[in-house]
Amino acid sequence: MTEKRLRQPGTAFIETPVGIFTPAGNWFHTSTSAIKQFVPGLLKKKPLNELIRDAEVWIRSADNLSILLLLILLVTSGLITAVTVVAIFLPLWHIAKSGAYSRLLTVFLRFIDIEIVLLLFAVGPLSWLGMDGHYYELFAGLAGFILLKFGLYRRFIDYLYNMLNGDAIPLNDRLFRMVLVKHALANGIRTDEVAEMDKSIRELINKRKKL
Repeated sequence: MTEKRLRQPGTAFIETPVGIFTPAGNWFHTSTSAIKQFVPGLLKKKPLNELIRDAEVWIRSADNLSILLLLILLVTSGLITAVTVVAIFLPLWHIAKSGAYSRLLTVFLRFIDIEIVLLLFAVGPLSWLGMDGHYYELFAGLAGFILLKFGLYRRFIDYLYNMLNGDAIPLNDRLFRMVLVKHALANGIRTDEVAEMDKSIRELINKRKKL
């Protein structure tokens, strides 16, 4: 088992025999050697730590976008509309986001993934709700911020998805595969072995289940 430090202070990922594990609690069922095999030359163009960073930004995008949406709708549309829309939006985005991956959108998602940015954005709507006497909306905003920021709702969706789609490739692995493919295409690298990549992912998933 090897631990590899990222460029950002205080962050790391661990490469294990059954995949890559990050401090955020995310598993990617792949390895450095598998990436070199299926997307040859990519790691010379884009270091693995940066690929993992992009993937985790997209994983958290379901939480961050939902927070922004919740706060905006609490101010503009009311409690019921805000909660209903966010309850529907997050699972839809979380499940479908791998198909929406783009390097350009990643720049925006990185920006809203900065904690101080999200906190500063939340201060305005929450302060207005409190000063205007919308205490139910204020409570929903605070509770929703905590629930979403810590990824609790997203992880519940992950649990349901894996339970209902036992044989499907996990959402994190689908996303990371898309990150690899998009960066490979951007660097003129062939991606003919996607099917073999999926097979490798499934093998590591099964191996991890047996531990």
